[in-house]
Amino acid sequence: MLARLWYSRGMRRDVPILSHKPVTRSRDELIARWSVLALMAVGLAYTAALVAGIAPDNFDAHSYWMADLADPYARSRVGTDYAYLYSPAFAQAIEPLRWLPWTIAGAIWTIGLFGLLGWTAGRLGLVLLLFQPVVASIALGNVEIPIAAAIVAGFRWPAAWSFVLLSKVTPGIGLLWFAVRREWRSLAIALGVTAAISAASFVLAPHLWFDWFDVLFKNRDAAVRLPVLPGPIWLRVLIAAAIVIWGARTNRRWAVPVAAGIAMPVGWFTFTVVIVVGIAGLLVRDPEWTVRGTILRITSWMRRGRLPQAETT
Repeated sequence: MLARLWYSRGMRRDVPILSHKPVTRSRDELIARWSVLALMAVGLAYTAALVAGIAPDNFDAHSYWMADLADPYARSRVGTDYAYLYSPAFAQAIEPLRWLPWTIAGAIWTIGLFGLLGWTAGRLGLVLLLFQPVVASIALGNVEIPIAAAIVAGFRWPAAWSFVLLSKVTPGIGLLWFAVRREWRSLAIALGVTAAISAASFVLAPHLWFDWFDVLFKNRDAAVRLPVLPGPIWLRVLIAAAIVIWGARTNRRWAVPVAAGIAMPVGWFTFTVVIVVGIAGLLVRDPEWTVRGTILRITSWMRRGRLPQAETT
């Protein structure tokens, strides 16, 4: 109808045609805002259940809280109860939480995980609660969601990669993205900030760093009584490196969280949280992406009976 009016003899060519895009954008922003608010409401309800003793103890977060700076690696064998395996810098950073009773500290940590999920995945955060590994990761209080958030943030603020390197270490293979693409400034910032934090931490407690290196060495081939990704960690890191290199050369950012998930030191099923939350975070930051558009594309591919061709950009 608009086309007919446009080409009609009496219509002026300089009259603008109204677009639905501003309305659509406003609607999408409203949906995103309410989705995040709903996610935080769920987070508050779960945190209240945790404080009341209804929800199970967030085991991993409790292990971080129990890691006394006097001897944080007293329990440091993979697979043992309340083992602490991260860098001294991580332990020092969360020291203020140890000044609080565990119930309060655990509540702060848990609501923080929901907040990071909302910041990272936006309108998709609430939907991701239907993904069981995400729920398990929050229930345990592990750092998979913060790692996914750091990876997404790291494309804009490379310093965020310091969290990845000073916690799980091996997912830091994602930094190859900057090296392959010759984004030397971003790589220098990521490594420089990590080095600066490490140096400050070392000055405060040099012996803890030697203890940590010893922990990493002793746990290099540690086995756990859980179903995990097959293969030794060095092999998975090599596979992850290949994925990052391919992604960097073909401009596929989603390859970075995929590689980071595969390179997790202990590939329990919650490694998928880094992947799905990371990809969701990249999707919602793509101005061309919408849920409706994705559904329409998938429907179109299914009707044509074939998958989309790989991008060449």
